[in-house]
Amino acid sequence: MKLAPLLAAFPLVGTLSAGTVQAQSITPAPDGTNTIVTPAGDRLDISGGTFSGNGSNLFHSFERFGLSQGQIANFLANPQIQNILGRIVGNTPSVIDGLIQVTGGSPNLFLINPAGIIFGPNASLNVPASFTATTANGVWMGNGGWFDAIGSNDYPNLTGSPGAFAFSATQPGAIVNAGNLAVGQGQNLGLLGGTVVSTGTLSAPGGQVAIAAVPGQNLVRLSQPGSLLSLEFQPISASSLPISPLPTPYSLPQLLTGSNLGNATGLTVNPNGTVQLIGSGITVQSGDIVTSHLTAGTATLAAANNLTIAPVETRLIASLQTTGNLNLFAGNTVQVRDSVTQPVVVQAGGDLTIQGDRGIDILALNHLPTKPFQSGGNLTLISDGVISTDTHFAAGGNFAIRTLSGQTGNFLSLYDPIFTVGGDFAVGDYTGASLQVTAGGNITYGTVVITAIDPAINPTNPAFILNAGGAITGTGDVSNGAEAGGLIVNFQAGAGITTQAITTLGGSITLNSSTGSVTTGALNSSDLAQFRDAQGGDVTVTAARDITIASINAEGIIAGFGYGYGFGNDGIGGNVALTTTGAGAIRLTGTFTDSAGRTASISTIGQGDVEGESISGQVSITHGGGLNNVPFVIGDASVNGTAGAIDRDSTISPGGTLFLATGSFAVLPNGGVAGGTPTGITIRSVNTPPTLTANTPLSEAQQNQSFTFTYADLAPQPTDVDTDNQTLQIVSVAPGVTLTVNGNPVIPGVTVLNPGDVLQYKPPVDAVGTLEAFTIATSDRVSQSNPVAISIKVTDLPTPNDPPPKIPDPEDPCALTTCSTSKPPVENLSVPSDPVLDPTPEDRFTRDHVAYLGIPEPITKSIDDKREILQAIERDTGAKPAFVYVSFVPASLTASDSDSGKTKDLGNGRSDAERDRDQLEVLVVTAQGPVIRRRIAEATRAKVMALAKAFRLEVTDPRKTRRTQYLAMAQQLYRWMIAPIQPELQARKITNLVFLMDTGLRSLPVAAFHSGQGFLIEQYSVGTMPSLSLSDTRYRDIRDSKVLSLGISESTEGQPPLPSVLVEVSTLVNRLWSGRLFLNQKATLDALKDTRKAQPFGIIHLATHADFLPGMISNSYIQLWEEKLRLDQVRKLGWNDPKLNCWC
Repeated sequence: MKLAPLLAAFPLVGTLSAGTVQAQSITPAPDGTNTIVTPAGDRLDISGGTFSGNGSNLFHSFERFGLSQGQIANFLANPQIQNILGRIVGNTPSVIDGLIQVTGGSPNLFLINPAGIIFGPNASLNVPASFTATTANGVWMGNGGWFDAIGSNDYPNLTGSPGAFAFSATQPGAIVNAGNLAVGQGQNLGLLGGTVVSTGTLSAPGGQVAIAAVPGQNLVRLSQPGSLLSLEFQPISASSLPISPLPTPYSLPQLLTGSNLGNATGLTVNPNGTVQLIGSGITVQSGDIVTSHLTAGTATLAAANNLTIAPVETRLIASLQTTGNLNLFAGNTVQVRDSVTQPVVVQAGGDLTIQGDRGIDILALNHLPTKPFQSGGNLTLISDGVISTDTHFAAGGNFAIRTLSGQTGNFLSLYDPIFTVGGDFAVGDYTGASLQVTAGGNITYGTVVITAIDPAINPTNPAFILNAGGAITGTGDVSNGAEAGGLIVNFQAGAGITTQAITTLGGSITLNSSTGSVTTGALNSSDLAQFRDAQGGDVTVTAARDITIASINAEGIIAGFGYGYGFGNDGIGGNVALTTTGAGAIRLTGTFTDSAGRTASISTIGQGDVEGESISGQVSITHGGGLNNVPFVIGDASVNGTAGAIDRDSTISPGGTLFLATGSFAVLPNGGVAGGTPTGITIRSVNTPPTLTANTPLSEAQQNQSFTFTYADLAPQPTDVDTDNQTLQIVSVAPGVTLTVNGNPVIPGVTVLNPGDVLQYKPPVDAVGTLEAFTIATSDRVSQSNPVAISIKVTDLPTPNDPPPKIPDPEDPCALTTCSTSKPPVENLSVPSDPVLDPTPEDRFTRDHVAYLGIPEPITKSIDDKREILQAIERDTGAKPAFVYVSFVPASLTASDSDSGKTKDLGNGRSDAERDRDQLEVLVVTAQGPVIRRRIAEATRAKVMALAKAFRLEVTDPRKTRRTQYLAMAQQLYRWMIAPIQPELQARKITNLVFLMDTGLRSLPVAAFHSGQGFLIEQYSVGTMPSLSLSDTRYRDIRDSKVLSLGISESTEGQPPLPSVLVEVSTLVNRLWSGRLFLNQKATLDALKDTRKAQPFGIIHLATHADFLPGMISNSYIQLWEEKLRLDQVRKLGWNDPKLNCWC
């Protein structure tokens, strides 16, 4: 709702001599509207009227409209009518003490009388839809224009629904309800007048109640045409509306005086012309809303002047209750009162918003412990004036006090403010009686001055009590303004506590943060007294993390003790206890001059008069040394300590022993009390030595051979209950062991291990078995975990391997590992001059996969397509790529045969023996230049396949990971497949090779081919494709991509274990890319889908078994933990949104 600028109270209009306004019969107006009133006993049937052009609106016009007790006004309708609007034009208020009903249809009913309306105690409704009573003199009907409540109308054009009500009078007419006005489930109920008083009942279950006391010369607009969801006031001028001039409406006193209803309305008119609620003495002014009983789904009450909620004599309780939101707005003040015998309940199932532009005045304390103000959602008080909250509030959501501009607002309370909030509590400054807040979220407050005791909170002392599930933040100081008693401050927070200075005049201060830090200004619980005992308040601060306080003064001092007064008054200092429950540090960053004249950060001096006792308080500091376990230093508050002295000695003599001006107190390995402190000052450190677990034994090294492993292989798990920073060290190395970290020799007790480190171990000479290699431990600077011995399985050197299987070629019987190191004879074959002809086996490779997987056949990429793809990659990356086709062709096949397409059906009608004699052919396509074709005659299919199989078995056998027998095979494959094309690759400056391989070679680890000087992957970046036509060749930069890796190293669903998976995935995620890793039981389809949905990983890496079977694509699968990911399911995983850059 939007209220106009602040509105003054409106003067009462007219005099009390206007005559009586009695319950009248209903008479139609002779104005051509054709309204017909037909008596039928006590029932008055209302028919006729005039329809709008579309038949949706029916208009009636009455000279008078009133009902006596027992009478019924029956509006006749039909199913096509949506709205009935009945106006009263005789300038006589309506007094309705009977029943209003609608029959024959389900239209909304609007009753319009600018002179005023009173619903007597017997008034009620029986309507099928919504009901609105208003003293407006014009109704906006949408595009059809204005409906004039007094003058003539163009009825056929009034086809819309009511959307606004105009009140052109200086003080619009009033509405009083003492009856029971109720509409059906989900329907709306509205009372719109200049002043609205409802001492009866208003009910709209599941619907909306709107009450508006509209200022003169304003219109009230419905936010939704035909709906009372919210109200908006808008100033108008009478001359701006095409409606007739309005006679002066009856004032509220005139309306009441002439109604003959007596005190049945709950109102009385005083001799001086003022109107008051009977029993409460609350004065009702023009522009006010007064209500005492309302139930609805949602409700909005908007008053130009004051909004008052209070009980009346005729009811046991004043109650406003909604299942949804409840909005209470006033241009002046919202005022709420209960009585000794009658409670007030304001309850919203949703949000409760109370806005009084000039003030909010709530006093409802007679019927506790029931909380008068409750909301299921947020509860907000808004005003630029004084907000007084003497009641108890409960909000399921947040509670806030705001100004009209949205800033945090101030408030006061004289007696008993208690707040229970499910969410956050946010207020500005507070002045008043003891304050208690319990909130499930955060609490924020400004400057707080507690001026009086609230017995409901603490019967003997003023108190400021805060309990927050989240953080507590004070932006202003807290002080004691009460005439007697020390202020008790008690803050309990689930998160951190931040306050400014707190001064209690002898009251205790307790601050406890269960998971966060505590940061405060100066805490002053000192008590300076004369002619009575002085008792400093205890200060107790506890935090899970750091504590930072400016200073603490808990002295108890008898004023003037040095001048010989002797009344036997004791001076007792308060105790100070500062405790961090974890690794937190404690800092007191400020100083003050204490009563002994010293510069102190903490003082608990107790000083009585000459006849009294002097008892200083105890000081206990329990700290965790911070994350690095630094000492607690008196005189240095930079990290952990105090800026000034800790003083509990009232004398200044050099021999005093009860103060501490300097000193450093280390964190003890197992925690405990430090020595060297004066009596009554205890400095205790908290520490628990860390613990450590690691992966041991590692496997497997070979006898007399170096064994390389990483920090990730150790998988150290240091744990510290204090959450201290830790350092992982190598504390010892076994005799005879050579151990390095990142190439540097280990120094036991000095060498530190960090993530990413590479360690190399060489066992003692000839030693085998599970050997203890070294020990590691984690340290928190002052204590160390128990060492963990790292063992390594060392196996003896294996007997020489049998030579790889002999290649089944009678023409070349040499063993694979003893093949010649000379370059094989290579046949240079010409390439076609016709650019349309494609000499590569692209078409055959594509058809192989299409037939095997049962997928649709794509368009085969031409030689020009290939070059365009290579040129695009070169533009995007700067790399120079090449496609390398490796296939087998019959020895009898010439280059021209290949070019003419005779390679398409090489397998048809040929025996295995013939196929075994096929020769290896390597073709290279680059972005520029002719196709490179090399035929290696000695590399028959039989030889190459046998060598490829042996090579795969050698490099994938986990038992042979430390052996080098594979090198001879890697070099032979290099000589056959790479060496023949190497000169051209170098000449064309190729840097990236993409292999497209024939059947039987597609899983060959080409990156491990070896030139004799290094691996192929060290010369080129390497990749593979099944066929170019089946591949998405668009370039994607994956350097900044995150990787989601799933790995299965253990047996699942009968699959053999893959022990190297752990190294593979941990290296990928921890060293090459960053990302997330799911291993074994966690590597499920749900984990894959949910994690990718939550974070758009650009790379998905699956280290597991897979089986690609012929036939339907659903036959092939990737093995996850105890389930299979079918290839047809991959398309349903949504990896194209957001786009997946790479999966492998």
